[in-house]
Amino acid sequence: MKKSLIFLITFLCCLSMSAQFEKGKKYLGANLNGLDLSFNNKTDMSFDVGANAGYMIEKDLLLLGTFDVNYYDSDIQYFRLGGKLRYFFDNCGIFVGAGANFISNHNLYDDFQVTAELGYCYFLNRNLTIEPSIRYDLGFSESGRTLGFAIELGCFF
Repeated sequence: MKKSLIFLITFLCCLSMSAQFEKGKKYLGANLNGLDLSFNNKTDMSFDVGANAGYMIEKDLLLLGTFDVNYYDSDIQYFRLGGKLRYFFDNCGIFVGAGANFISNHNLYDDFQVTAELGYCYFLNRNLTIEPSIRYDLGFSESGRTLGFAIELGCFF
């Protein structure tokens, strides 16, 4: 009985989300990235705040432009500008993403970074979402490798 109820709730949630991932929908989001496990020379914890804007280029495929600023000890450490694609599985909110970023650290260094993410898009109402995700960033010089957690608030319209 318990399994049937969970299946029914999941099925109804998936049906209600299906219209949000259609071609032509627009997306705006704000994110907080933090609690990273860094595999580079940095030993201190920091966090990123950022914004995303996107467009559903095909059903279940979202093209995003991203901008993040990294803060540590009340100071901006670097900014990140990039883009990524997100694919939503079976209209249920689970997504995978891949992208590329340009990172600049106050003229100390510039770096190129590739990123991969896995997350879930939970609809708070018809348009607003909360999207926890796990991401892996791989830099090619100074920024190194990072495994991190992100939380994003989004709006589909």
